[in-house]
Amino acid sequence: YTSSTTKVNIASGIPEGLRPDTPLTFVCQGSGLNRWTLGVETNGTITISRYGITENISVATSAWLVFHFTSSI
Repeated sequence: YTSSTTKVNIASGIPEGLRPDTPLTFVCQGSGLNRWTLGVETNGTITISRYGITENISVATSAWLVFHFTSSI
């Protein structure tokens, strides 16, 4: 993925009854010191943006994008 300030879709399919009412944003740990922003959209799409340490860089194919989120339903 080429990460920037723009959200890039990385997954979809959150069932309609479990989707958030408003978009959610979380800062997550990537590989090494890299951090990234996880977005959970109201349409069930999961996005990535802002991957890197101090600049937005492309996400390597070997990068770890570990995440979890909690939402009230």
